[in-house]
Amino acid sequence: MNSTRRPRFDIIALVVLGLLAVTVSGLALMRDRSLSTVTGVPELPKTSEAQAPNAEETEAAAPDEPEADQPSSQPPAATGPQRVVIIGDSYSIGDPASTWAGPATRQLGWANVTNLSAPGRGFIAQPRDCDPNVPCTPFGGAIEAIAAEKPDLVITFGGAADGDVSISAPSADYFTALRAALPDAKLVTLSTVTTEPEVPYWVTLHGQSLRQATESVGGVYIDLGQLGVGDGATLSPETQAAIAQSVADQLA
Repeated sequence: MNSTRRPRFDIIALVVLGLLAVTVSGLALMRDRSLSTVTGVPELPKTSEAQAPNAEETEAAAPDEPEADQPSSQPPAATGPQRVVIIGDSYSIGDPASTWAGPATRQLGWANVTNLSAPGRGFIAQPRDCDPNVPCTPFGGAIEAIAAEKPDLVITFGGAADGDVSISAPSADYFTALRAALPDAKLVTLSTVTTEPEVPYWVTLHGQSLRQATESVGGVYIDLGQLGVGDGATLSPETQAAIAQSVADQLA
Protein backbone atom coordinates (compact mmCIF):
# COMPACT_ATOMS: atom_id res chain seq x y z
CA MET A 1 0.00 0.00 0.00
CA ASN A 2 2.83 2.42 0.73
CA SER A 3 4.50 1.57 -2.54
CA THR A 4 1.34 2.48 -4.38
CA ARG A 5 0.97 5.96 -2.81
CA ARG A 6 4.59 7.02 -3.15
CA PRO A 7 4.59 7.42 -6.92
CA ARG A 8 1.50 9.55 -6.61
CA PHE A 9 3.23 11.83 -4.13
CA ASP A 10 6.25 12.05 -6.41
CA ILE A 11 4.05 13.05 -9.29
CA ILE A 12 2.27 15.68 -7.20
CA ALA A 13 5.60 17.06 -6.02
CA LEU A 14 6.88 17.29 -9.56
CA VAL A 15 3.73 19.15 -10.62
CA VAL A 16 4.09 21.61 -7.76
CA LEU A 17 7.73 22.19 -8.57
CA GLY A 18 6.82 22.75 -12.20
CA LEU A 19 4.22 25.35 -11.27
CA LEU A 20 6.67 27.10 -9.04
CA ALA A 21 9.25 27.20 -11.81
CA VAL A 22 6.76 28.65 -14.25
CA THR A 23 5.70 31.29 -11.73
CA VAL A 24 9.26 32.29 -10.96
CA SER A 25 10.09 32.50 -14.66
CA GLY A 26 7.07 34.67 -15.28
CA LEU A 27 7.97 37.03 -12.48
CA ALA A 28 11.54 37.28 -13.75
CA LEU A 29 10.31 38.04 -17.26
CA MET A 30 7.98 40.78 -16.02
CA ARG A 31 10.80 42.31 -13.99
CA ASP A 32 13.09 42.39 -17.04
CA ARG A 33 10.41 44.10 -19.10
CA SER A 34 9.85 46.72 -16.40
CA LEU A 35 13.53 47.46 -16.17
CA SER A 36 13.87 47.76 -19.91
CA THR A 37 10.93 50.15 -20.01
CA VAL A 38 12.38 52.34 -17.30
CA THR A 39 15.89 52.35 -18.66
CA GLY A 40 14.54 53.00 -22.15
CA VAL A 41 13.34 56.52 -21.19
CA PRO A 42 16.14 58.97 -21.92
CA GLU A 43 17.18 61.00 -18.93
CA LEU A 44 17.22 64.79 -19.45
CA PRO A 45 20.73 66.19 -19.18
CA LYS A 46 21.33 68.22 -16.09
CA THR A 47 22.72 71.70 -16.55
CA SER A 48 25.45 72.58 -14.16
CA GLU A 49 25.81 76.04 -12.73
CA ALA A 50 28.87 76.55 -14.90
CA GLN A 51 26.89 75.71 -18.04
CA ALA A 52 23.78 77.79 -17.14
CA PRO A 53 23.66 81.12 -19.04
CA ASN A 54 23.89 84.17 -16.85
CA ALA A 55 21.40 87.02 -16.90
CA GLU A 56 23.65 89.32 -18.95
CA GLU A 57 24.13 86.70 -21.71
CA THR A 58 20.39 86.00 -21.80
CA GLU A 59 19.61 89.69 -22.08
CA ALA A 60 22.21 90.16 -24.80
CA ALA A 61 20.86 87.22 -26.78
CA ALA A 62 17.25 88.35 -26.52
CA PRO A 63 15.99 90.56 -29.39
CA ASP A 64 15.52 94.20 -28.67
CA GLU A 65 12.01 94.97 -27.48
CA PRO A 66 10.37 98.40 -27.39
CA GLU A 67 10.72 99.95 -23.99
CA ALA A 68 7.56 100.46 -22.02
CA ASP A 69 6.27 103.98 -21.86
CA GLN A 70 7.94 105.79 -19.01
CA PRO A 71 6.49 108.85 -17.31
CA SER A 72 8.10 111.96 -18.71
CA SER A 73 9.86 114.32 -16.38
CA GLN A 74 8.84 117.21 -18.61
CA PRO A 75 5.48 118.94 -18.13
CA PRO A 76 2.81 118.07 -20.70
CA ALA A 77 2.49 120.32 -23.69
CA ALA A 78 -0.20 122.94 -23.53
CA THR A 79 -3.47 121.83 -25.10
CA GLY A 80 -3.91 125.20 -26.78
CA PRO A 81 -3.07 128.88 -26.60
CA GLN A 82 -4.31 130.88 -23.67
CA ARG A 83 -6.99 133.16 -25.06
CA VAL A 84 -7.26 136.62 -23.53
CA VAL A 85 -9.81 139.35 -24.19
CA ILE A 86 -9.08 142.96 -23.27
CA ILE A 87 -12.02 145.33 -23.25
CA GLY A 88 -11.71 148.97 -22.30
CA ASP A 89 -11.66 152.55 -23.49
CA SER A 90 -9.06 154.70 -25.24
CA TYR A 91 -6.48 153.90 -22.53
CA SER A 92 -6.22 150.37 -23.99
CA ILE A 93 -6.15 151.32 -27.68
CA GLY A 94 -3.12 151.67 -29.92
CA ASP A 95 0.04 149.84 -30.80
CA PRO A 96 0.37 147.10 -28.17
CA ALA A 97 4.01 148.07 -27.69
CA SER A 98 2.95 151.58 -26.61
CA THR A 99 0.07 150.50 -24.32
CA TRP A 100 -0.02 148.40 -21.17
CA ALA A 101 -1.34 145.41 -23.16
CA GLY A 102 1.91 144.73 -25.04
CA PRO A 103 4.33 144.48 -22.09
CA ALA A 104 1.78 142.57 -20.01
CA THR A 105 1.31 140.07 -22.83
CA ARG A 106 5.06 139.46 -23.08
CA GLN A 107 5.61 139.12 -19.35
CA LEU A 108 2.67 136.80 -18.78
CA GLY A 109 3.16 134.73 -21.94
CA TRP A 110 -0.29 135.24 -23.43
CA ALA A 111 -0.42 133.56 -26.81
CA ASN A 112 -3.71 134.84 -28.22
CA VAL A 113 -5.01 138.31 -27.32
CA THR A 114 -8.14 139.99 -28.68
CA ASN A 115 -8.61 143.69 -27.93
CA LEU A 116 -12.23 144.85 -28.04
CA SER A 117 -11.58 148.33 -26.63
CA ALA A 118 -13.28 151.43 -28.03
CA PRO A 119 -12.67 155.12 -27.23
CA GLY A 120 -15.17 156.61 -24.80
CA ARG A 121 -16.64 153.28 -23.73
CA GLY A 122 -18.01 153.14 -20.20
CA PHE A 123 -20.47 151.13 -18.18
CA ILE A 124 -23.04 153.73 -19.17
CA ALA A 125 -21.27 155.86 -21.79
CA GLN A 126 -21.55 154.94 -25.46
CA PRO A 127 -18.23 154.75 -27.39
CA ARG A 128 -17.39 157.74 -29.55
CA ASP A 129 -16.08 155.63 -32.40
CA CYS A 130 -15.65 151.93 -33.03
CA ASP A 131 -13.61 149.65 -35.20
CA PRO A 132 -15.83 147.49 -37.47
CA ASN A 133 -14.75 144.36 -35.58
CA VAL A 134 -15.48 145.86 -32.15
CA PRO A 135 -18.95 146.14 -30.58
CA CYS A 136 -19.93 149.82 -30.41
CA THR A 137 -21.75 149.57 -27.08
CA PRO A 138 -21.14 150.14 -23.37
CA PHE A 139 -19.48 147.25 -21.54
CA GLY A 140 -22.77 145.46 -20.93
CA GLY A 141 -23.57 145.29 -24.64
CA ALA A 142 -20.24 143.65 -25.51
CA ILE A 143 -20.72 140.43 -23.55
CA GLU A 144 -21.79 138.39 -26.56
CA ALA A 145 -18.70 139.48 -28.50
CA ILE A 146 -16.48 138.69 -25.53
CA ALA A 147 -17.95 135.23 -25.04
CA ALA A 148 -17.62 134.47 -28.76
CA GLU A 149 -13.83 134.55 -28.34
CA LYS A 150 -14.04 131.75 -25.75
CA PRO A 151 -11.42 133.40 -23.55
CA ASP A 152 -9.65 131.94 -20.55
CA LEU A 153 -9.13 135.46 -19.20
CA VAL A 154 -11.08 138.71 -19.59
CA ILE A 155 -9.60 142.04 -18.47
CA THR A 156 -11.99 144.99 -18.14
CA PHE A 157 -10.50 148.47 -17.87
CA GLY A 158 -12.68 151.57 -17.87
CA GLY A 159 -15.10 153.84 -16.05
CA ALA A 160 -13.39 157.19 -16.69
CA ALA A 161 -15.75 157.96 -19.59
CA ASP A 162 -18.80 157.65 -17.30
CA GLY A 163 -17.75 160.71 -15.31
CA ASP A 164 -19.71 161.83 -12.28
CA VAL A 165 -22.44 159.17 -12.56
CA SER A 166 -22.76 156.10 -10.37
CA ILE A 167 -21.74 152.90 -12.14
CA SER A 168 -22.67 150.64 -9.22
CA ALA A 169 -25.73 149.02 -10.83
CA PRO A 170 -24.50 148.80 -14.45
CA SER A 171 -21.12 147.38 -13.42
CA ALA A 172 -22.84 144.77 -11.23
CA ASP A 173 -25.11 143.80 -14.11
CA TYR A 174 -22.16 143.59 -16.49
CA PHE A 175 -20.08 141.25 -14.33
CA THR A 176 -23.06 139.09 -13.41
CA ALA A 177 -23.90 138.58 -17.09
CA LEU A 178 -20.23 138.08 -18.00
CA ARG A 179 -19.85 135.37 -15.39
CA ALA A 180 -23.00 133.64 -16.62
CA ALA A 181 -21.63 133.68 -20.19
CA LEU A 182 -18.14 132.51 -19.12
CA PRO A 183 -18.49 130.38 -15.98
CA ASP A 184 -14.91 129.08 -16.13
CA ALA A 185 -13.02 132.17 -17.29
CA LYS A 186 -10.87 134.31 -15.02
CA LEU A 187 -12.34 137.81 -14.78
CA VAL A 188 -10.03 140.70 -13.96
CA THR A 189 -10.89 144.37 -13.49
CA LEU A 190 -8.48 147.29 -13.48
CA SER A 191 -9.45 150.27 -11.37
CA THR A 192 -10.59 153.51 -13.00
CA VAL A 193 -7.77 155.99 -13.58
CA THR A 194 -7.73 159.64 -14.54
CA THR A 195 -5.30 161.94 -16.32
CA GLU A 196 -6.66 165.09 -14.69
CA PRO A 197 -4.41 167.18 -12.46
CA GLU A 198 -6.35 166.06 -9.38
CA VAL A 199 -8.38 162.93 -8.66
CA PRO A 200 -12.14 163.64 -8.73
CA TYR A 201 -14.12 162.08 -5.89
CA TRP A 202 -16.22 160.01 -8.29
CA VAL A 203 -13.12 158.08 -9.46
CA THR A 204 -12.79 156.67 -5.95
CA LEU A 205 -16.49 155.78 -5.92
CA HIS A 206 -16.11 154.03 -9.28
CA GLY A 207 -13.28 151.97 -7.82
CA GLN A 208 -15.45 150.87 -4.92
CA SER A 209 -18.29 149.88 -7.26
CA LEU A 210 -15.96 147.92 -9.55
CA ARG A 211 -14.29 146.07 -6.70
CA GLN A 212 -17.61 144.96 -5.25
CA ALA A 213 -19.05 143.94 -8.63
CA THR A 214 -15.92 142.03 -9.64
CA GLU A 215 -15.36 140.16 -6.40
CA SER A 216 -19.07 139.23 -6.15
CA VAL A 217 -18.59 136.91 -9.14
CA GLY A 218 -15.22 135.55 -8.05
CA GLY A 219 -13.15 137.94 -10.15
CA VAL A 220 -9.88 139.72 -9.38
CA TYR A 221 -9.79 143.47 -8.83
CA ILE A 222 -6.47 145.24 -9.38
CA ASP A 223 -6.13 148.66 -7.79
CA LEU A 224 -3.74 150.64 -9.98
CA GLY A 225 -3.80 153.71 -7.75
CA GLN A 226 -3.70 157.00 -9.66
CA LEU A 227 -0.77 156.44 -11.96
CA GLY A 228 -2.06 158.79 -14.68
CA VAL A 229 -2.78 161.91 -12.64
CA GLY A 230 -1.50 164.96 -14.52
CA ASP A 231 -0.78 163.09 -17.78
CA GLY A 232 -3.13 165.33 -19.78
CA ALA A 233 -5.26 164.08 -22.64
CA THR A 234 -4.05 160.48 -22.51
CA LEU A 235 -1.88 158.17 -20.48
CA SER A 236 1.84 158.72 -20.84
CA PRO A 237 4.19 155.88 -21.91
CA GLU A 238 5.53 155.80 -18.35
CA THR A 239 2.02 155.33 -16.96
CA GLN A 240 1.24 152.64 -19.52
CA ALA A 241 4.41 150.79 -18.53
CA ALA A 242 3.52 151.10 -14.84
CA ILE A 243 0.03 149.68 -15.48
CA ALA A 244 1.54 146.77 -17.40
CA GLN A 245 3.88 146.03 -14.51
CA SER A 246 1.03 146.13 -11.99
CA VAL A 247 -1.00 143.70 -14.11
CA ALA A 248 1.98 141.37 -14.54
CA ASP A 249 2.79 141.43 -10.82
CA GLN A 250 -0.79 140.66 -9.81
CA LEU A 251 -1.42 137.93 -12.39
CA ALA A 252 2.00 136.25 -12.51
